[in-house]
Amino acid sequence: MAGRRKVEWTPEAIRQAEAILTYVRESWGDRIAGRFISLLKGFELLVLQFPHGYPASPVRPELRMATIHKNVKIIYRVDADRILVVTVLDTRAANTGW
Repeated sequence: MAGRRKVEWTPEAIRQAEAILTYVRESWGDRIAGRFISLLKGFELLVLQFPHGYPASPVRPELRMATIHKNVKIIYRVDADRILVVTVLDTRAANTGW
């Protein structure tokens, strides 16, 4: 059995998540920002249990797309030893490359 995977975030994914968090906090306050953080943590727990549980990207099949909110998707790749979060997308923006 392979070693336990871990979730790693690229600098791009961290930047995008922080930008969304800032927007949520400024628009709706700390309580809703806390819910966003909970969604991110929940994603990490779920993707570790079911790494292939989210659909593959139609444009880039090596990547998977997790919808954690109607306005937020997480793009990630499953490697042997990790789940690599590539980016976090605000679905209201133009993101046709994924």
